[in-house]
Amino acid sequence: MADSNWDNESSTSPGKGLSTVARVGLGCGIALILVTATCVGGCLYLGKQVKKDPKKFEQSVLGFVKQFIQEDWEDLRRIIDQLGTDEGCKELYRSAPGLLGDFPTEQEFLDTARKWRPALEPLPKDLPDMDSHDFTYSSNFGGKVVIGMKLKNGTRVRLTWDGKRRKGVARVSQLVGIEVHS
Repeated sequence: MADSNWDNESSTSPGKGLSTVARVGLGCGIALILVTATCVGGCLYLGKQVKKDPKKFEQSVLGFVKQFIQEDWEDLRRIIDQLGTDEGCKELYRSAPGLLGDFPTEQEFLDTARKWRPALEPLPKDLPDMDSHDFTYSSNFGGKVVIGMKLKNGTRVRLTWDGKRRKGVARVSQLVGIEVHS
């Protein structure tokens, strides 16, 4: 006959298992093992690729990096060209509200750009050698992006944007700094 008592323990009750803390710890341990194994496997794979053909590996990495930087390089070239004329400077200033911090008025920006002009020269279409000490590029995750170039005459030009490229937002509107040092 069946026992109608709700409080009785039967063979279908869960009994004593792992506590919540133990379950979370076990899950985290498994995740740690998977992440570690993936990293080790990836490092071993890359190590084999580098040993197999170091030049090919270097070229593939440089190709990826150049592709990543190419748009910012084109912006640097375009902005240097814009600084060469008053109309270009006015257009640049109006489209880059981030420049207001360094140049409160359009006229102040124009006067400064006129002083820079004799030292500016066009940049080549192609990115410079990544090993060159004349070229600098830094990008933080979601933070500022800085690209700079030392021109043939020794002048250094550096642009600073307030973040990575965002879809639908003109890159020039993110420009927050222009530096030219002769």
